[in-house]
Amino acid sequence: TKAYEEWLAMMKRCYDKKVHEINPTYLGVIVDEYFHNFQNYCKWREKNYYEVDDEIMCLDKDIMVKGNKIYSPSTCIFVPQTINNLFVNRKLHRGKELVGVGRVTKSDKYMARCNIRGKNIYLGVFNTEKEAFDKYKSVKEEYIKQIADEYKDKIPYDLYMALYSWEIEEGD
Repeated sequence: TKAYEEWLAMMKRCYDKKVHEINPTYLGVIVDEYFHNFQNYCKWREKNYYEVDDEIMCLDKDIMVKGNKIYSPSTCIFVPQTINNLFVNRKLHRGKELVGVGRVTKSDKYMARCNIRGKNIYLGVFNTEKEAFDKYKSVKEEYIKQIADEYKDKIPYDLYMALYSWEIEEGD
């Protein structure tokens, strides 16, 4: 069933060493004991699952509680894939610069970019990494609010509020 596939994928993300080799961001992430029981997960899912148009729905653990490392009834929520994709940070692939920032080749300057609706948007060149990050932060937070407004009548109010209050941080 779809519920079993979700549950199994959650368990694998947390406890399968092969998954950790491919995606080490899941190292240290655990599943709350309650969710270890598939029937308990199903009870929770029955109360919390919803659909939005033709979108794929994703089980998320860290939009409601930023930085969360536990899949649990109090931290998880279903989100449309469009919303879930807003928070992919590619930390392992981006290098040492702050999120949204890249170093300009053969220069002491930094550029800012932000993915908006699947397109990498150039935001400008800046003298410092902090200035570039600040530009990225303002654009990204505004984009998250825009998406929240587009989904306002389709998603749970708690998710809408979490999106609207989301803050991009240097450590993201």
